[in-house]
Amino acid sequence: MTYFFPNRENTSRKVPLREEFLKWQCRLRQIIVRENHGKPDRSIMPVIHSDTSTWEPFQVITVLCRSLQHSVTPEMHHMVKSTNDPFQVRDKAIRFFSERYYQQFDQFSDTLTATFEENSVRYGDLMQSKTCVLRFEAFNKRYALTCKLEEFPVSDYFWQATYWHNLLFNPNLSPAIKVLGFTPDWERSSEIKG
Repeated sequence: MTYFFPNRENTSRKVPLREEFLKWQCRLRQIIVRENHGKPDRSIMPVIHSDTSTWEPFQVITVLCRSLQHSVTPEMHHMVKSTNDPFQVRDKAIRFFSERYYQQFDQFSDTLTATFEENSVRYGDLMQSKTCVLRFEAFNKRYALTCKLEEFPVSDYFWQATYWHNLLFNPNLSPAIKVLGFTPDWERSSEIKG
């Protein structure tokens, strides 16, 4: 597979907040696949706030994609195509993600992604914004990430990685979905203490 992947890795230097957040998210996602059979919980479902208060906050399930050089999208594609039984696909995915997938936080991009139906109100609200704030909370940790929004075309690596990841768990996912990316501005983001 060949993907379109413009240089989006906006952080070439070490940013402690970025590293802490990615380590935390990797650990939470590992717990979800090992103990919750891949069922998402609020730890990966931030509340999205408009930075201009133009729409009501809402939750969305996010995907943490690996960086292109550490991609396993072809493996996810193979798992989906290897059988017509969605239960077998899900079992393979849970085994795959619970083993070593989330072990190395530095193999992941800091751009979080999420899928939306094209005609949904939430998609429309987000497309009118250029930025938003994602608020994560789990296990006595809270983060507020100010993010730049971007819609990915089907040919983009992030679209492909998100689609095949989600198809492992949702066999009814439409190929017409929209994939939006949320890239944190680490200087404007923070861990909320207390």
